[in-house]
Amino acid sequence: MENTVTRMRKVVITGIGLCSGLGIGVDVFWKRLVGAESALRAMNLSRPVGRGLGAPLPSNEELPAMPKLLWSIDLALHEALIDAHLQPGDRLASAAAVVGGSNFSDNLCWAKGGDFFEPLRRILEEHDLNGPFWGLSTACASGVGAIGLACDLIKFEEEPLVLVCGYDIIDEHNYRGLASLRALSPDLIRPFDKERDGTLLGEGVGLLVLEEMGHASARGANIYAEVLGYGISNDGYHFTAPDPSGIGMRVAMQQALAEARVCPADIDHLNAHGTGTLHNDRIEAKAIHAVFGEHARFVPITSNKSAIGHCMGASGTLETIAAILSLRDQIVPPILNVETPDLDCGLDCVFNVPRLAVMEKVMCNSYGLWGCNASMVLARPKRTGS
Repeated sequence: MENTVTRMRKVVITGIGLCSGLGIGVDVFWKRLVGAESALRAMNLSRPVGRGLGAPLPSNEELPAMPKLLWSIDLALHEALIDAHLQPGDRLASAAAVVGGSNFSDNLCWAKGGDFFEPLRRILEEHDLNGPFWGLSTACASGVGAIGLACDLIKFEEEPLVLVCGYDIIDEHNYRGLASLRALSPDLIRPFDKERDGTLLGEGVGLLVLEEMGHASARGANIYAEVLGYGISNDGYHFTAPDPSGIGMRVAMQQALAEARVCPADIDHLNAHGTGTLHNDRIEAKAIHAVFGEHARFVPITSNKSAIGHCMGASGTLETIAAILSLRDQIVPPILNVETPDLDCGLDCVFNVPRLAVMEKVMCNSYGLWGCNASMVLARPKRTGS
């Protein structure tokens, strides 16, 4: 009986908010992403790699003295709550559970005695949001992993509403660390291009409001998408390199499909991890072929990192929001900067210009250092009355 009840608890997304290198707010982000615009620009770094490009958050002239990680979380939180027809201070919002996902967070903050999640905690306290709090740091898979944890809280712990916030910013510490691993491109990030030579960092905050479907419907909330299932794995192969067989990525995708109770052919679009590094893109393509079979050549694939950079712990939440908006508007934003598609990947990548597509279900992939992998399946809400 308990398992039957659990299966009946469906999880939906009812609010979204974000800040990224493309701008502040969902509308600006989506218009520029679909418009094939790039947030990449030269950063002020003491020892840059190549042209020193990245996708930092824009300046906020209204809050010039406030640390950007704080104001960006604050703005994303406010946008997502308003979008979900909530307000800071509402009884429902105040009691909401919160899951934070971050990779590097603010090194200057935790190096002084804080932790990865201190910036988010500070903003929650300022708005009297004092519900249960969980922090998840599984490298660059943190965002999708945090959404998965939120789904479990709704399904198994019967939380009616959970806020999920993925975030990270660039500083000299994490930039130099990734540069020392030779992961950064001296030029441009070009996922699934034959000449790809590394990734580039971005900054951002992505915030989502997740709810139990009946709870959302009862209060008349707008439903963007249903989270059908997610999967997580750790291939344990190497500190930085994914397992060459792609087994960890494959397991995460298979778990997500199994929990969603759909087959690979049901997936109409895939938002890939797509870092633009030589090995990641090749191995992710290998894993996609292993899971999707012949369908791998026909599912439209994108990577938002070509436009907003690799936003680390924020990648999963920002890319999930992009996938949600793809479902809403039936359009796939393009992979930028590609001149020579890597035909060996054998995928239907959407290069350089957006593509209209009929989509009911999409998959998001997020992978990270230490072999962390996470995948998720989203579905367009069922329309009634027509």
